[in-house]
Amino acid sequence: MIRRTGLILVCLGLLLGMALMRPGTAGRAAEQTPPFLMNASAGKQASDAEQEDLRQLSVSVTAQAATDLYAFDLILTYDPLRLKLIGTESLLPGFAPEPKESRGQVRYAFTRIGQTPGYNGDIPLVSFQFQQIRGGEASVQLVKANLVDSRLAMVEHKPELAANITPDRELEPFADLQGHWAEKSLQEAMELGYVEGYPDGAFLPDVFITREEVTAMLARALLLAGEHEPADPFVDQAGISSWAAPFVRHAVQAGLVTGYDDGTFRAPEYILRQELAVMLARALEPSAYPGAAWRFSDYALLEPWAEEGAGLAVRAGLMQGKAGNRLAPLEYATRAEAASMILRLLKTADALAL
Repeated sequence: MIRRTGLILVCLGLLLGMALMRPGTAGRAAEQTPPFLMNASAGKQASDAEQEDLRQLSVSVTAQAATDLYAFDLILTYDPLRLKLIGTESLLPGFAPEPKESRGQVRYAFTRIGQTPGYNGDIPLVSFQFQQIRGGEASVQLVKANLVDSRLAMVEHKPELAANITPDRELEPFADLQGHWAEKSLQEAMELGYVEGYPDGAFLPDVFITREEVTAMLARALLLAGEHEPADPFVDQAGISSWAAPFVRHAVQAGLVTGYDDGTFRAPEYILRQELAVMLARALEPSAYPGAAWRFSDYALLEPWAEEGAGLAVRAGLMQGKAGNRLAPLEYATRAEAASMILRLLKTADALAL
């Protein structure tokens, strides 16, 4: 069975490779008819979704006015920050190898088998199933499609076709952010679901953030969830708010939080910028961010244990300096600074692998 599947994969590769050598008519549509159609439909809400509006989505691709369509090769891109590919379904009888997926991209190939004619007309090709994992607007784009006819002649398309996914409800912006330097980032953070405001609609961006608050924010952002509830990791566990305790446990399991040498977590204390930098750096792959030594005017203020982590956070673009070329490592981090750094973390490739 393994040899047979491998042989089919080789044959499919040869089929598409041979098609590259000659022009063809497969999928060539009338000028007034777009060659492809994409439809997106929302399914059921995930039972374990923390945000109310996160749903399963189905995106289907149809070839329109196709001629002798025997095989095809599609490349789709999507927003990996908000969508997770959970399955594909061929809408035609034939053979399709396992899709090739990389961050934010999936490649799907299909072929009929044997000496049979290709399909004609409007042909549903494939359906992709996604799970919304974070809120906000997202889209799936069909960026490339190779259509092969039964004579192994190929037509290449670059459709630039998108299926857009919009939230069921529009979130009210925070009441106290207009004109703030982090306004755009905090609005996106709210859409992604890892920050919340206060009952009066304010966010209080310049208020210092506590250790338990930032840990909960980070755990929500990275969608951390432990396989089991570990024993209380800190000697002052009772001082952690009940709403924050699960997030702290998940962050400990993921290796992002270690606490102090005396076994305490110190939940209600404000977090220093150097502490936050080290915490975020633990979510990165150090080898992905090589670079020369960095210097700020207050570099000497960094404590030795924080130098490596803070340097990594700076090289990865998570932490930026303040006026006067200062890193301000011993200053407390604000709610706006923490949320913005976490957003930058989410947009790095390796952070999503946690």
